Amino acid sequence: MPVRSALFADPDRTFGWRLKTLAQNSGIVADVCTTSEEARRALVASSPMLFFSNMRLGGVRGPDLVYLAKMANPRTRAVLYGTTADVLLARMAQEAGAFFEPAAFLPYALKQYFSATLPSKDRRDAARPERRQRFRGGRRSTDLERLHVSRDELS
Repeated sequence: MPVRSALFADPDRTFGWRLKTLAQNSGIVADVCTTSEEARRALVASSPMLFFSNMRLGGVRGPDLVYLAKMANPRTRAVLYGTTADVLLARMAQEAGAFFEPAAFLPYALKQYFSATLPSKDRRDAARPERRQRFRGGRRSTDLERLHVSRDELS
């Protein structure tokens, strides 16, 4: 089932509005909340099909808002994101029943979240580095990647 509505909760107004604009360009009805209180009210009132939240949103953590979103509408899918690609944050998001994305990758992953039928849980291994974080390009980049790995193994 394609997503028709989304709610973004981010204390950074600029990033929130950027995500909202990208969503609206994809034909999604989107709204932005900058505080946890706004997000609580919007989650209960609108019960969006897809909920995006920063892991740290003022006085309330992102996973707490995911629990509220799931109580308001169990079919709501949630995506939590953080400024760092931390394994602990990813596991916290998965335990809350949400997907986790590093904030730097989120604008590029939005279209996939809107168009794909999402499973009920994020099944990715949080401890395993994603392919998107590897070096890109020709042979030189793979040489650099091997160099990077060998330095880590030496320490």
